Parts: sequence; C-alpha cells; structure tokens
Amino acid sequence: MPGVRTLFMDPELGGAPLSHSHPGSCLPHPTIHTVVIADGFPLVAAGLAELITATGEFRVVQICPDPQALTEALALLEPELLVLDIEMPGLLPFALLRRLRRTRSEMAVLVVTGLPGEVYATPVVEAGARGFLSKRSGAETLLPALRCVIDGNLWMHGDWALPALRRRRWLSRPGQPRSMSDLTSRELEVFQLLGSGRSTREIGQALHVSHRTVASHRLRIYRKLGIRSLSELLHRAVEYRQLAERDGALP
Repeated sequence: MPGVRTLFMDPELGGAPLSHSHPGSCLPHPTIHTVVIADGFPLVAAGLAELITATGEFRVVQICPDPQALTEALALLEPELLVLDIEMPGLLPFALLRRLRRTRSEMAVLVVTGLPGEVYATPVVEAGARGFLSKRSGAETLLPALRCVIDGNLWMHGDWALPALRRRRWLSRPGQPRSMSDLTSRELEVFQLLGSGRSTREIGQALHVSHRTVASHRLRIYRKLGIRSLSELLHRAVEYRQLAERDGALP
C-alpha cells in the first residue's frame, strides 16, 4: 500500500521499531507452524487459509466461525499461532486476549481485522496480541507479519504503529502506577478521553456506547486507581494524557 509504513519491534533490541528487512528477523522458518483462524466471515477465512498455507511455512489446522468453535479448537489443537478477527460476532476480544496472555502466553496472536488501526491497534497490543494487521493491507504483508509474531516480535502496519508501540512502552515504565496496568483497554480509552476534556455523553458517542456504560467504566477506574473524587479523576486523566503526549505515546 502506498504511503504505509510497516514496523515490528524486537524485544531483544530494546523495543526499537525496525524495518522488516532487519537481518535475523522475520526470516523463513525451517519448520511448519500450526495456525488456527478465527473469523466469522467464511469467504474471508477461506482466503486467509489459502494465503497462509501457500507460504509453505504455516499450516492451518482449523477455521473457527464462532467463539465456541474457537474455544474448542484452542483446547484440542494447541496451535502455535492464532489469526483472530476481533469483529467475530459474539466474541469479547479484549477479554479473550487478556485470558490467552495469562494461560497461553507461548501462543502468538495476530489480529487481522477490518477495524481501524488508529482506534484498535493500541488496545489490541496492550491486551496481549503480538500484532495488528488491517484487512485493507496488501497480501504481501501477511507472511512477514506471521513470521514476526511467531518469532516473538510485535507487528503493526500503518502510521499509527509507532505511537502505539511508544504508548505500550510508556505504560510499562517503572514510574507508572502499578494500578494503571489493571485498567482494561476500554477503561484506558475512557480515561484517555476524560483527559482530553470530553463529557460522559461525548465519550459514549466517540466509543459508540451509552453514557451509562461510560459511567460504569468511570466507577471502575475510581476503584482501581484509588480515586476519591471527580476532580481528582479529571486531574489524573489530564496528567496522564499530557505525559503520554509528551513522550510520544499518543497519536
């Protein structure tokens, strides 16, 4: 895709974003890795399976059209890689990613979705995925993405990649309150939007949820961060956003 940057981050190189042509990274694999695809659209899933199998480095062992089939496949087949569409009907994607990070940390997860990366790439990586690839990307980007995540690198595609990686590193700095990592991806989104000065209703409109849902998230943020008043919440949210923007952790 013209004008689109592809980056990956190698943990052994201090988290520096790199081109996928870096020596020793994203190279062909001598063994064939097993893959489960979770996508609610059969034609898309079949196309992905064909592309992945054609690489000769990965073997699709199951295509899952719904969350129940995915749960069963992961338990039975124990794949090395999960290619996941977070738009799958009935799926709670961030809860799934956090659970897999706790229980199947050795399995790589590459999110391949039509949802916009500028909104979803950061929460997906924070929840535990190793990569985010847009379905609008060219087919030639799929193999490098698969190779990178199976090697333990982080893969992102697009102009939102670098801010997302910086934000992940910023949140994991020793100086950050430990309770910050307890926030879910959605709670972190609400917290960030509070810091930009938006009201509960405006946040609901931005996230396409009701203002009551936003209020519920806000209450959980109160509890997790030990905040006792609205003024303290707003102060913390503004401070968070200013520091993150200063460090290049927000777009």
